[in-house]
Amino acid sequence: MTWEPLFDQLASDRTSGAQELTRLVSLLLSRHLRGETTAEGSADRLHVLTRRILDAQPAMAPIITLLNHLWLKLEQMGGLAAGRSAIAAELEQMSLETELRLDRLAEACSDRLPEGSAILVHSYSSTVLRALLAAHEAGKGIRVLCSEGRPALEGVRLAEALAAAAAPVQLCADAALPGLVGEANLVLVGADAVVEAGAINKIGTYPLALAAKAMGRPFYIAASLNKLLPPSLEPLLRIQDRPPGEIWEGQFEKLKVYNRYFEVTPLSMITGVITEEGLWSIRRLRPALLKTPASGMLARLAKEAAAGTGQ
Repeated sequence: MTWEPLFDQLASDRTSGAQELTRLVSLLLSRHLRGETTAEGSADRLHVLTRRILDAQPAMAPIITLLNHLWLKLEQMGGLAAGRSAIAAELEQMSLETELRLDRLAEACSDRLPEGSAILVHSYSSTVLRALLAAHEAGKGIRVLCSEGRPALEGVRLAEALAAAAAPVQLCADAALPGLVGEANLVLVGADAVVEAGAINKIGTYPLALAAKAMGRPFYIAASLNKLLPPSLEPLLRIQDRPPGEIWEGQFEKLKVYNRYFEVTPLSMITGVITEEGLWSIRRLRPALLKTPASGMLARLAKEAAAGTGQ
């Protein structure tokens, strides 16, 4: 099977979580590398594919982290000709290891959920879903308050998955969720990226953080370490405008529709980030953002993005 259908799937996906999309990118890249039969022009083709992947899903830090890892490896090995098959195999292994990392993260999140507690969550996160199912299966007696996640309604997907596992869950409109913070013991949400400015997640996350602060409730982000993006690569992240028709299909010249799926919640509003290594304080998180090396390729693309050229 070629990689092109996987790319089409990636580009059209508007509801999957960051880790799900990153596994898809890993498989896509592995098939692309294994399908390369000639060394001539292979680096240029991978360069083009890298750009296309970044354009297809520009708000997902784990995808940028994966691409950065790939190009770092290539630069260390002296190019594609030296280790195409080895890198393809490593990508496949990384995809398998992601599952183990997410299991550890789910366990770390579950450990933070008190017995008999009410947990307020927003939209869909595969990481958060794993954590809630782990807590439910451990008999912790949790209850979940979940938003629908407009406009794509991916929060309904999370609520249905919990209900299918016989976990008590209450689904509500997004606008109602901040008003329910007082009924919860804590707020637990995912993130598609964690950067110096804050955590990037579904619109409506910031109001939840404000409500949690006002009500004195802990506000946790569940995010694996591959979602931490250093400042040097941050320009590659883009929050895109989505089709206006998802909000309103009328036609008035003076009526403009704001439709973005993601927003930034400042780190100062976050109690802590739960990773596969356990709970990280914001004080620990900030220096960690500076430690990740950037490949020459992605650093150049980030500079182009910061300059607004995109070429």
